[in-house]
Amino acid sequence: MQGRPERSRFEPTRIKIWSLAVHLQVAAKKRSLESLLGEDGKWDSMWARYTRGLVAPSGARLNRIEKVLKGTAQYYRSPIWCLYSPKKWTRLEFELAIRELDPLFRHALRPRQGKYRLTSPGAERAEKKIARSERRRDRRRGKRPPPPQDMFSVQEPEPEEAPPSEPPPPKMRFYFSVILTRALEALSDPKLGMSALSTIFLMLIELHKLKNRSFYYVMCLGWIEAEKLRHQHPLLKHLPLDLFHRALNPAIKLLTSKSQEMIRTGRDMSSGEPIDGSDVFWFFSSEKSWKDRAREFDLIR
Repeated sequence: MQGRPERSRFEPTRIKIWSLAVHLQVAAKKRSLESLLGEDGKWDSMWARYTRGLVAPSGARLNRIEKVLKGTAQYYRSPIWCLYSPKKWTRLEFELAIRELDPLFRHALRPRQGKYRLTSPGAERAEKKIARSERRRDRRRGKRPPPPQDMFSVQEPEPEEAPPSEPPPPKMRFYFSVILTRALEALSDPKLGMSALSTIFLMLIELHKLKNRSFYYVMCLGWIEAEKLRHQHPLLKHLPLDLFHRALNPAIKLLTSKSQEMIRTGRDMSSGEPIDGSDVFWFFSSEKSWKDRAREFDLIR
């Protein structure tokens, strides 16, 4: 049907999660759908089909409901649903996904896109410390600060500038100590939870593109913790576990032969049986916490 997204096999789950988000907000307001959204939408008949996942909402209907029931569209438009699509994101699509996040996370991931704000005083102090460190570095090098980088333009640092033995730059410490911590803490929040999960997912993608094993390894552990914490959220707890497995598929290529052997032994797999995201999820679930690993890699203190 014209104006509606293309359906795929994950679409019923996606629609059900979104329709449940709308129902919870309507119930909280103690009003009927018609009184909130208008008499012209045939809401009762349509909603019976939405709750069963039989028909996808059009973009116009998503926007109309979002204007009245703020925060509901994110459950349908979250970037995590791309895990069920073979299509690869473009740079523009990735940046647009970040712009759709709650300002708490959007401004943290891309502070130069708007005034930086986080409610934590500690976060503001950390940002000022980073700014001072960058100014000192630029003065030493006699260079202007480089333009903001993203997952599609970041290059591996030259060995002479950042040898492996040196600690990671302040921005990377900040990435883990503030943004990931804040997102994990917000997962149980009824209003911020979905945006927090989307933020962690986008961080996972971005760090995979950086091709730095330490950074990405820690983010995989953060993703494991997100899966545990999402059960405290009234809607995220209904997400399929398969979503969290699929997000770790890119990590398969980064596994060492020793790690692969551990997985095959622990999962009772034959030597020729392929490892998938669920196996990687199992492997990381038996690992240390993300904070412990981040301290070992000197990403946080």
